[in-house]
Amino acid sequence: MGQTSFNAPTENRAQSNIMIRAYRHPDDAGPIRRMFLEATMGGPGSPYSEAMASFSPYTTATNTSLSAGLALLAFSRTESARDVAHSMGIEPSSIIGVAGLLLLVSVVVFLYGRWQRRRIDVMFKTYMKESLAGLEDIVGTFKLRVKNDGSCAPTARSECWVAIDSETGKVAGFVGLDCDYHSDPEIGEVRRLMVSPDCQRCGVGDKLMDMLDDHAREHGVKALELMTSDFNTSAIRFYKKRGWRPKKKRQYAGTSVRTLRREV
Repeated sequence: MGQTSFNAPTENRAQSNIMIRAYRHPDDAGPIRRMFLEATMGGPGSPYSEAMASFSPYTTATNTSLSAGLALLAFSRTESARDVAHSMGIEPSSIIGVAGLLLLVSVVVFLYGRWQRRRIDVMFKTYMKESLAGLEDIVGTFKLRVKNDGSCAPTARSECWVAIDSETGKVAGFVGLDCDYHSDPEIGEVRRLMVSPDCQRCGVGDKLMDMLDDHAREHGVKALELMTSDFNTSAIRFYKKRGWRPKKKRQYAGTSVRTLRREV
Protein backbone atom coordinates (compact mmCIF):
# COMPACT_ATOMS: atom_id res chain seq x y z
CA MET A 1 0.00 0.00 0.00
CA GLY A 2 1.02 3.61 -0.27
CA GLN A 3 3.61 5.36 1.83
CA THR A 4 2.11 8.81 1.41
CA SER A 5 -0.96 10.48 2.88
CA PHE A 6 -2.50 13.65 1.57
CA ASN A 7 -5.93 15.16 1.96
CA ALA A 8 -7.88 18.04 0.47
CA PRO A 9 -6.92 21.47 1.87
CA THR A 10 -9.17 23.22 4.33
CA GLU A 11 -7.15 26.42 4.50
CA ASN A 12 -3.98 27.96 3.08
CA ARG A 13 -1.32 29.18 5.48
CA ALA A 14 1.99 30.85 4.75
CA GLN A 15 5.09 28.68 4.52
CA SER A 16 6.83 30.91 7.07
CA ASN A 17 4.65 29.45 9.83
CA ILE A 18 6.06 25.96 9.26
CA MET A 19 9.27 24.80 10.95
CA ILE A 20 11.03 21.53 10.10
CA ARG A 21 13.09 19.67 12.69
CA ALA A 22 14.48 16.18 13.05
CA TYR A 23 12.33 13.73 15.01
CA ARG A 24 13.85 13.83 18.47
CA HIS A 25 10.88 13.67 20.82
CA PRO A 26 8.98 10.36 21.24
CA ASP A 27 6.00 12.39 22.46
CA ASP A 28 5.47 13.40 18.81
CA ALA A 29 4.56 9.80 17.92
CA GLY A 30 0.95 10.12 19.13
CA PRO A 31 0.15 13.28 17.12
CA ILE A 32 1.87 11.74 14.07
CA ARG A 33 -0.32 8.63 14.23
CA ARG A 34 -3.47 10.73 14.62
CA MET A 35 -2.43 12.91 11.68
CA PHE A 36 -1.79 9.83 9.54
CA LEU A 37 -5.24 8.46 10.37
CA GLU A 38 -6.93 11.77 9.56
CA ALA A 39 -4.98 12.34 6.34
CA THR A 40 -5.59 8.82 5.03
CA MET A 41 -9.14 8.12 6.18
CA GLY A 42 -10.50 11.67 6.58
CA GLY A 43 -12.97 13.71 4.57
CA PRO A 44 -13.23 14.58 0.86
CA GLY A 45 -9.94 14.26 -0.99
CA SER A 46 -8.41 11.63 1.30
CA PRO A 47 -7.21 8.38 -0.32
CA TYR A 48 -9.99 6.48 1.44
CA SER A 49 -12.69 8.87 0.21
CA GLU A 50 -11.28 8.84 -3.33
CA ALA A 51 -11.23 5.05 -3.38
CA MET A 52 -14.77 4.71 -2.04
CA ALA A 53 -16.11 7.31 -4.47
CA SER A 54 -14.60 5.47 -7.44
CA PHE A 55 -16.89 2.51 -6.73
CA SER A 56 -20.08 4.23 -5.66
CA PRO A 57 -23.06 1.90 -6.21
CA TYR A 58 -25.10 4.90 -7.33
CA THR A 59 -23.35 5.37 -10.66
CA THR A 60 -24.68 6.89 -13.87
CA ALA A 61 -24.92 3.39 -15.34
CA THR A 62 -27.00 2.18 -12.39
CA ASN A 63 -29.36 5.14 -12.48
CA THR A 64 -29.71 5.07 -16.27
CA SER A 65 -30.44 1.33 -16.40
CA LEU A 66 -32.91 1.59 -13.54
CA SER A 67 -34.75 4.58 -15.01
CA ALA A 68 -34.87 3.09 -18.50
CA GLY A 69 -36.03 -0.28 -17.19
CA LEU A 70 -38.84 1.19 -15.11
CA ALA A 71 -39.93 3.49 -17.94
CA LEU A 72 -39.94 0.63 -20.44
CA LEU A 73 -41.83 -1.60 -18.01
CA ALA A 74 -44.52 1.06 -17.59
CA PHE A 75 -44.65 1.61 -21.35
CA SER A 76 -45.08 -2.13 -21.98
CA ARG A 77 -48.52 -2.00 -20.33
CA THR A 78 -49.91 0.56 -22.77
CA GLU A 79 -51.70 0.18 -26.11
CA SER A 80 -48.87 2.12 -27.74
CA ALA A 81 -46.45 -0.64 -26.73
CA ARG A 82 -48.58 -3.23 -28.46
CA ASP A 83 -48.69 -1.07 -31.59
CA VAL A 84 -44.91 -0.61 -31.53
CA ALA A 85 -44.36 -4.32 -31.02
CA HIS A 86 -46.71 -5.14 -33.88
CA SER A 87 -44.98 -2.66 -36.22
CA MET A 88 -41.61 -4.22 -35.36
CA GLY A 89 -42.89 -7.75 -35.80
CA ILE A 90 -42.18 -8.80 -32.21
CA GLU A 91 -44.27 -9.97 -29.30
CA PRO A 92 -45.29 -7.34 -26.71
CA SER A 93 -43.69 -9.56 -24.08
CA SER A 94 -40.31 -8.81 -25.69
CA ILE A 95 -40.57 -5.24 -24.43
CA ILE A 96 -41.09 -6.58 -20.91
CA GLY A 97 -38.04 -8.79 -21.39
CA VAL A 98 -35.86 -5.82 -22.36
CA ALA A 99 -37.18 -3.88 -19.36
CA GLY A 100 -36.33 -6.80 -17.09
CA LEU A 101 -32.83 -7.00 -18.55
CA LEU A 102 -32.22 -3.31 -17.88
CA LEU A 103 -33.43 -3.69 -14.31
CA LEU A 104 -31.17 -6.71 -13.86
CA VAL A 105 -28.18 -4.72 -15.13
CA SER A 106 -28.89 -1.94 -12.65
CA VAL A 107 -29.06 -4.44 -9.78
CA VAL A 108 -25.81 -6.15 -10.83
CA VAL A 109 -23.95 -2.84 -11.15
CA PHE A 110 -25.30 -1.70 -7.78
CA LEU A 111 -24.26 -4.91 -6.03
CA TYR A 112 -20.83 -4.81 -7.69
CA GLY A 113 -20.31 -1.28 -6.39
CA ARG A 114 -21.35 -2.33 -2.90
CA TRP A 115 -18.98 -5.31 -3.02
CA GLN A 116 -16.07 -3.18 -4.22
CA ARG A 117 -16.66 -0.58 -1.51
CA ARG A 118 -16.73 -3.30 1.11
CA ARG A 119 -13.47 -4.74 -0.25
CA ILE A 120 -11.81 -1.30 -0.25
CA ASP A 121 -13.02 -0.60 3.28
CA VAL A 122 -11.49 -3.84 4.55
CA MET A 123 -8.27 -3.19 2.60
CA PHE A 124 -7.84 0.31 4.03
CA LYS A 125 -8.58 -0.79 7.58
CA THR A 126 -6.04 -3.60 7.30
CA TYR A 127 -3.49 -1.18 5.87
CA MET A 128 -4.16 1.37 8.61
CA LYS A 129 -3.77 -1.26 11.33
CA GLU A 130 -0.38 -2.30 9.95
CA SER A 131 0.76 1.28 9.35
CA LEU A 132 -0.26 2.60 12.75
CA ALA A 133 1.53 -0.31 14.37
CA GLY A 134 4.67 0.65 12.42
CA LEU A 135 4.36 4.29 13.48
CA GLU A 136 4.34 3.19 17.10
CA ASP A 137 7.98 2.18 16.60
CA ILE A 138 9.44 5.19 14.78
CA VAL A 139 12.63 4.77 16.80
CA GLY A 140 13.11 1.20 15.58
CA THR A 141 12.04 1.83 11.99
CA PHE A 142 14.53 4.65 11.44
CA LYS A 143 17.34 3.21 13.58
CA LEU A 144 17.17 5.94 16.22
CA ARG A 145 18.43 5.54 19.75
CA VAL A 146 16.80 6.89 22.88
CA LYS A 147 19.17 8.89 25.07
CA ASN A 148 19.08 9.10 28.85
CA ASP A 149 17.01 12.29 28.76
CA GLY A 150 14.33 10.56 26.65
CA SER A 151 15.17 12.30 23.38
CA CYS A 152 16.20 10.47 20.20
CA ALA A 153 19.33 10.56 18.06
CA PRO A 154 20.25 8.83 14.80
CA THR A 155 22.61 5.85 14.82
CA ALA A 156 22.97 5.51 11.04
CA ARG A 157 22.09 7.36 7.83
CA SER A 158 18.34 6.87 8.25
CA GLU A 159 16.46 9.87 9.63
CA CYS A 160 12.97 11.33 9.96
CA TRP A 161 11.60 14.85 10.27
CA VAL A 162 8.58 16.58 11.76
CA ALA A 163 6.90 19.76 10.50
CA ILE A 164 5.57 22.03 13.25
CA ASP A 165 3.02 24.81 12.85
CA SER A 166 4.66 27.63 14.82
CA GLU A 167 1.32 29.37 15.38
CA THR A 168 -0.36 26.42 17.07
CA GLY A 169 2.58 24.22 18.06
CA LYS A 170 0.86 21.26 16.42
CA VAL A 171 2.49 18.62 14.23
CA ALA A 172 1.81 19.57 10.60
CA GLY A 173 3.71 16.87 8.73
CA PHE A 174 6.16 14.00 8.87
CA VAL A 175 8.52 12.10 6.59
CA GLY A 176 11.21 9.48 7.04
CA LEU A 177 14.20 8.26 5.04
CA ASP A 178 15.16 4.60 5.39
CA CYS A 179 18.67 4.04 4.05
CA ASP A 180 18.72 0.34 4.97
CA TYR A 181 15.59 -0.76 3.08
CA HIS A 182 17.43 -1.53 -0.17
CA SER A 183 20.47 -3.76 -0.62
CA ASP A 184 22.05 -0.95 -2.65
CA PRO A 185 23.35 1.64 -0.14
CA GLU A 186 22.97 4.39 -2.75
CA ILE A 187 19.16 3.99 -2.80
CA GLY A 188 17.03 5.43 -0.01
CA GLU A 189 13.38 4.67 0.68
CA VAL A 190 11.03 7.56 1.46
CA ARG A 191 8.52 6.49 4.09
CA ARG A 192 5.32 7.93 5.48
CA LEU A 193 5.30 11.38 3.96
CA MET A 194 2.16 12.90 5.43
CA VAL A 195 0.71 16.37 5.80
CA SER A 196 -2.06 17.45 8.13
CA PRO A 197 -5.30 18.27 6.28
CA ASP A 198 -5.23 21.69 7.98
CA CYS A 199 -1.88 22.53 6.37
CA GLN A 200 -2.34 21.35 2.81
CA ARG A 201 -0.98 23.42 -0.08
CA CYS A 202 1.11 25.66 2.11
CA GLY A 203 4.47 24.09 1.30
CA VAL A 204 4.75 21.55 4.13
CA GLY A 205 5.35 18.61 1.81
CA ASP A 206 7.96 20.55 -0.18
CA LYS A 207 9.80 21.66 2.96
CA LEU A 208 9.91 18.13 4.31
CA MET A 209 11.14 16.70 1.01
CA ASP A 210 13.76 19.44 0.61
CA MET A 211 15.15 18.55 4.03
CA LEU A 212 15.14 14.86 3.14
CA ASP A 213 16.88 15.52 -0.21
CA ASP A 214 19.67 17.49 1.47
CA HIS A 215 20.21 14.74 4.05
CA ALA A 216 20.24 12.06 1.35
CA ARG A 217 22.89 13.85 -0.72
CA GLU A 218 25.05 14.48 2.35
CA HIS A 219 25.00 10.75 3.17
CA GLY A 220 25.81 9.35 -0.25
CA VAL A 221 22.30 8.49 -1.43
CA LYS A 222 22.06 8.81 -5.22
CA ALA A 223 18.41 7.86 -5.79
CA LEU A 224 15.17 7.79 -3.82
CA GLU A 225 12.22 5.43 -4.15
CA LEU A 226 8.78 5.25 -2.58
CA MET A 227 5.48 3.42 -2.92
CA THR A 228 2.02 4.94 -3.16
CA SER A 229 -1.43 3.69 -4.11
CA ASP A 230 -3.21 4.65 -7.32
CA PHE A 231 -6.00 5.95 -5.09
CA ASN A 232 -3.63 8.54 -3.62
CA THR A 233 -4.08 10.96 -6.52
CA SER A 234 -3.03 14.09 -4.59
CA ALA A 235 0.27 12.50 -3.61
CA ILE A 236 0.94 11.29 -7.16
CA ARG A 237 0.42 14.83 -8.52
CA PHE A 238 2.76 16.19 -5.85
CA TYR A 239 5.52 13.74 -6.71
CA LYS A 240 5.22 14.30 -10.45
CA LYS A 241 5.74 18.03 -9.91
CA ARG A 242 8.93 17.22 -8.02
CA GLY A 243 10.31 15.08 -10.83
CA TRP A 244 9.45 11.59 -9.60
CA ARG A 245 8.90 9.00 -12.33
CA PRO A 246 7.14 5.62 -12.24
CA LYS A 247 9.38 2.58 -11.93
CA LYS A 248 6.92 -0.31 -11.62
CA LYS A 249 3.47 -1.33 -10.46
CA ARG A 250 2.32 -4.24 -8.36
CA GLN A 251 -0.92 -5.46 -6.84
CA TYR A 252 -1.57 -5.09 -3.14
CA ALA A 253 -4.88 -6.30 -1.67
CA GLY A 254 -6.61 -5.83 -5.01
CA THR A 255 -5.31 -2.37 -5.87
CA SER A 256 -2.35 -1.06 -7.85
CA VAL A 257 0.63 0.26 -5.91
CA ARG A 258 3.20 2.37 -7.75
CA THR A 259 6.90 2.48 -7.07
CA LEU A 260 8.26 5.92 -7.95
CA ARG A 261 11.91 6.91 -8.31
CA ARG A 262 13.92 10.11 -8.50
CA GLU A 263 17.62 10.87 -8.67
CA VAL A 264 19.01 13.25 -6.03
